[in-house]
Amino acid sequence: MLKGQSIILVFILLILYSSVWAEGIRDEIFYLNQENNLSININNFNKLKATDAPALIEILSESKEDKPIKTIIGEMKVSVPAKNGIMLKLAEFNDKRAREIVEWYMEHSPDRFSRHIAAVSLGTVGDKNSINKLRAAAKDYDPALQLFAVRALGELGDDSGYDVAIQYLRSLDLTLKTQAIYALAMIGKPEAIPLLKPELESKDCHDVALLAISKIEYDHLTVKEKPVYLRNLLKKETGETVYWAAVEFMKLGDKNIQELKRIAEKKKYPGRALIKEALAAKEAI
Repeated sequence: MLKGQSIILVFILLILYSSVWAEGIRDEIFYLNQENNLSININNFNKLKATDAPALIEILSESKEDKPIKTIIGEMKVSVPAKNGIMLKLAEFNDKRAREIVEWYMEHSPDRFSRHIAAVSLGTVGDKNSINKLRAAAKDYDPALQLFAVRALGELGDDSGYDVAIQYLRSLDLTLKTQAIYALAMIGKPEAIPLLKPELESKDCHDVALLAISKIEYDHLTVKEKPVYLRNLLKKETGETVYWAAVEFMKLGDKNIQELKRIAEKKKYPGRALIKEALAAKEAI
């Protein structure tokens, strides 16, 4: 067989394989329940890898011709938790179509909590093309969605939601105040630190405020200063801050991972259990 013919044959086989694989994903994940509504085998769904993204997005993108963005998750009566699981899974795929699906969900889902999940997912996707959609969501009538959108914008390097976060930092609603603190952590403006410090005196907000202040300070340190800063946190802190510090410490290199493993065995560290948890999460990737 000539070389050119071989390449064509391989190309055809790849097309056929991707088609069969898409059907395989469909059969394993999507099925009709007793009410003849589409349901999801969530156990198989959670096993999907980034390499499965094209086939998954092909399935999710099925729609009526006049509704190109209205995907199967909007058309079919899939359970809300399953839809939210899809959003979180799609966030793992740095793909244009995946982003469009999550954006549509944030804008049109009838479930308030699901819109929140979608906004958070857009921050995780890391595609700056979502910024305009998230800016619009930051002006939504739902305060929680505003804050999740602002938080996602911060992850994408956009600080346009800073004033919104500051506004809700003064809220009497603990949930909104907490989300405002998380949003400020993602935005990372040093001028937020003096506004966050009073929250360290609050029993309810101390942990998240400490995390936010630590993250903002850390982001503005030099390369040499960062390991020292994290070591101090690992010695003194517990909760979210120590887990975050452990994750950041591992990002600095293999030597730091080995050092963290040694730290995890020392009883004098109050956050030892969370350090071990962070190490276990790293090894599971």
